[in-house]
Amino acid sequence: MMESCKLIVLSDPDYNAVETGQCDCDCDCACSVLEQNTAGNGIAWSPTIQMQKNDAMAFLSLGDGHTLAYGPQHPSVVLNDESVKLLNFFSKPSLLMDVPAAWQEQWGVATLQAAAVKLLAFGLLENKLPTENQTATDTTKLLTVWLHLTDSCNLRCSYCYLAHDPVKMSLDVGYQAIASIISTAVQHGYPRIKLKYAGGESLIAFDLICKLHTKAQRLSRTHGLEVSEIVLSNGTLLIPDRLTRLRDMNIQLMVSLDGLPLFHDRQRKFRNGKGSGELVLKNIDRALQYGIRPNISITVTPVNVAGLPDLLDWVLDRELPFSLNFFRENERSKSQQDLIGENEVIVDGMQRAYQVIENRLPRHMLLGGILDRTNLVHAHQHPCGAGRDYLAIGPNGKVSYCQMDLDQSVGTISDGDLVELVRRNGSIFNPAVDSKENCKLCNWRYWCAGGCPLTTKRIHGTALTSSTNCSIYSKLMPEALRLEGMRLLKFGKNFVL
Repeated sequence: MMESCKLIVLSDPDYNAVETGQCDCDCDCACSVLEQNTAGNGIAWSPTIQMQKNDAMAFLSLGDGHTLAYGPQHPSVVLNDESVKLLNFFSKPSLLMDVPAAWQEQWGVATLQAAAVKLLAFGLLENKLPTENQTATDTTKLLTVWLHLTDSCNLRCSYCYLAHDPVKMSLDVGYQAIASIISTAVQHGYPRIKLKYAGGESLIAFDLICKLHTKAQRLSRTHGLEVSEIVLSNGTLLIPDRLTRLRDMNIQLMVSLDGLPLFHDRQRKFRNGKGSGELVLKNIDRALQYGIRPNISITVTPVNVAGLPDLLDWVLDRELPFSLNFFRENERSKSQQDLIGENEVIVDGMQRAYQVIENRLPRHMLLGGILDRTNLVHAHQHPCGAGRDYLAIGPNGKVSYCQMDLDQSVGTISDGDLVELVRRNGSIFNPAVDSKENCKLCNWRYWCAGGCPLTTKRIHGTALTSSTNCSIYSKLMPEALRLEGMRLLKFGKNFVL
């Protein structure tokens, strides 16, 4: 239990983990980060510094004398009541020497100075008079590329957007794609690249993955770049030899798992109609035995939402990272009417899942993947990097904004600058949330950024409007933030001042 007589701040030392892989899922994540307010980092506190509480800050009570401070310009931080009282003192620009004498006597001047520097460093206090309100600005040093190796798959998932044509990326196209990606990263100054090997079922093209890995690592070393790789798999083809090679190549693994077999099998069946759940569970445990800790991607629909609590119990038993992603409507899923249900059904199921998480809080940060396309770690203008720092390359070498829109190419890998290809009209495909009229007054706009733009356009005819999941996001965001606050209370780094 925290001592109420002390100033206490709790934060996560892995605050930037979302940008380095914690949010891996079957889509691009909102890895583009807000340029953080770091006014207090490295500064020597001075009695002449006039400070004011960050106007964009909001508070969420966690009970028992603890409060979560969150906002688009700073990380989520847990404070005790005494720290909140000190922070609120600076609602108007003030000097630290203006703090009531009783507080100075109670805490000591040195403690107050240390608290001021810490609150400045986190961006909860600002060391300048307020100017016009800041907005989220997306910046990233990471180029993410979806390599669509094959359309072939041994499953027929009810919500899949692919035709499953028997096409596969050739080695020549793969090598040219890697070379173009590296060249583009150098040209634009990206120090880091993430390659997502996907399909279809990516492991059908496992030999190609191995060869592309070797090519990517060799070229990246030549140019001084850091390349991380992840295989997106349905989990049915994880035989020992492949697991050994994935481990030895240091390639991450994401496995789609939509529930324990009763629920998973309702939407992820083999071509012959047989359920795949039992095999996927077995192979995830096998991966753990081989030293691979897969990231679990969970697609939430009305069909499986009731099974989320049991699934999360299973996932948390194994301390696996996970993401909860809502089904994205597409042309091939129109006949699956059971995938489209009332928002209240999804909210209720997610709340039950959140209760399981609260009872078994994991060590890893939750906010990067706990609520679909939202990202509560960093504020952002766009829900993903499509049209900016993310692109998809099809088996034929064509470049697209998104893997769900491979037929709508913007060029080919032979065209040179891949980022320029997707940025030419990227703002139309994936507009900033501040350009969406019905999002402008929403307090959560920098967390969800309007939801998946492609899905929104397919449903409404334009991406310049809010997501159909808007009411779900608004209902669940406070609950997701509360979960992160409870996790920080349990595992966060404790600054006792």
